Amino acid sequence: MRSRTAFLSLLVALFVLLPSAPSAVQAQTVDLPAASAAAHHLSVLESQSSWDALYDQLHPDSQLTVDRATVAYWYETYFGINGPQPAGITSVSLKSWTWPVTGRTYPQTAEVAYTQDFDNGSTVQDVVRLVQATDGSWRWFFGRSPEFVQQISQEAAQPGPPASIPDRTGIGPQSLFAEAIAAIDSVPTACFVSTGLDSVPPSIGFDSMSSQHSTSGVRPESVSFLSPGSGGFPDLIVNALTLQPGETPESVVRKIDASRVDWDGPPYTLPPRALYSDLSPTSASLIFYYEEYNEATGYLPVLAWGPHGTNKLFTVVGPAAGLINGLVAEWSANAESSCQA
Repeated sequence: MRSRTAFLSLLVALFVLLPSAPSAVQAQTVDLPAASAAAHHLSVLESQSSWDALYDQLHPDSQLTVDRATVAYWYETYFGINGPQPAGITSVSLKSWTWPVTGRTYPQTAEVAYTQDFDNGSTVQDVVRLVQATDGSWRWFFGRSPEFVQQISQEAAQPGPPASIPDRTGIGPQSLFAEAIAAIDSVPTACFVSTGLDSVPPSIGFDSMSSQHSTSGVRPESVSFLSPGSGGFPDLIVNALTLQPGETPESVVRKIDASRVDWDGPPYTLPPRALYSDLSPTSASLIFYYEEYNEATGYLPVLAWGPHGTNKLFTVVGPAAGLINGLVAEWSANAESSCQA
């Protein structure tokens, strides 16, 4: 496996080459009757075998963690054959909840208790946990353990190399990363520039941050999130880069775009794919998404942004795509708070 240091060097080279602010979700009104109605509607979709519609109602963090075909496979193989009927909602309450798959905590989670009958004669009493997306809709999560998600994903795996995340989900990055995009747009660009990595949260999900502070006192450009005791590949790598003279976020996007058809990268690598060059046209920053290849892990999602026309670029990259929204939301809130202090 390529070492973390080597990969960080490659990543930086590729980029060169080529009180607390509320998040958008926290600003939503908490409407528990709407959450109850949403949970009932999910059970109706289950009774109708509407697997695509169910996937569309997944929370974006969950969509980034499991693809559409995997969710449909589980429903068809393990759930739908039992004949689910619409559920009866018995109670709903607001709680803080940590999704066990990624370890991200959602302070305002609707826990909806229900009873559901099945054609095979069984009855289930359980709860479904819903969290509001940036548009205020209540969304659910697939899987209650990383082992379960991994198992079902492996069972449902399609032959051939995996497609990009937008292709696997059928949903564009504008929606998948809506929380992160809204958070970036809510913070003056000068706050990101002035605070840099100092505003990156110390931990995210199950992971803790390796500070990588330079003994020379030079401000670091990258930090990594590693699971406790892990010596393997980082779950997420965060960068606050100063580009070469004359480079801007716009020129980086152009070089990434050109390299997709004229790749001249290191051996055993592949050209980037799935480039979306402007996820928020009215933003003060150019926000873009693409996936870059690493021989140790395959293609990795990259969410990047930088103030238009400057030599500053901020990126989050790594396999744990389902944690990117939370990390960027915390980073943004911290940057604005530090900027105002």
